[in-house]
Amino acid sequence: MEHNNFSKNAIPVKFGFFIGFGMMFFTTLNNLYWINNFILYSVMNFVILIGGLIGIVLSGLQQRKAMGGYITIKEAFSALFITTVIATFINAVYGYIYASTIDPNLVDKIKAGSIELMERMKAPEETIDQAMEAMEVKTKDSLKLSKVLFAYAQSLVGYGIVNFIIAAIIKKNKPAETV
Repeated sequence: MEHNNFSKNAIPVKFGFFIGFGMMFFTTLNNLYWINNFILYSVMNFVILIGGLIGIVLSGLQQRKAMGGYITIKEAFSALFITTVIATFINAVYGYIYASTIDPNLVDKIKAGSIELMERMKAPEETIDQAMEAMEVKTKDSLKLSKVLFAYAQSLVGYGIVNFIIAAIIKKNKPAETV
């Protein structure tokens, strides 16, 4: 049962902003308090990712509920993708601003945490040097706008695949009417 005033974008937009600002908040906490412990920092990044995915699933379920309990895979994917575009855009813009303006030493702190972890694990100096060279190549010019936009596009592709899987799970077609 669809309502005349139902907006198919209202729920995805609301959830997109909620997830995006939530990710901003927890990313800030992660960068402020756990960056010196590489393992905890990585675990918290994973928790933030899982939290975002849970939010995306909830967005799809709310959309299905608002549509009377039925949603096609196309409608579900559309809702999930709108949520994702908004949330990841907010997070990408904030990440760029944070790393370039608020804490320009963020990449160096992550590198230092990586080195500290490898030293605690008693990795050979040669291995540490190779890892740092690889990290240097990967992070060189990482705050160039073109690289940030490319990384954002890559994340949308990855999330798009995940969104399609979620949409396939939450879809619920209307039962065929019998004559």
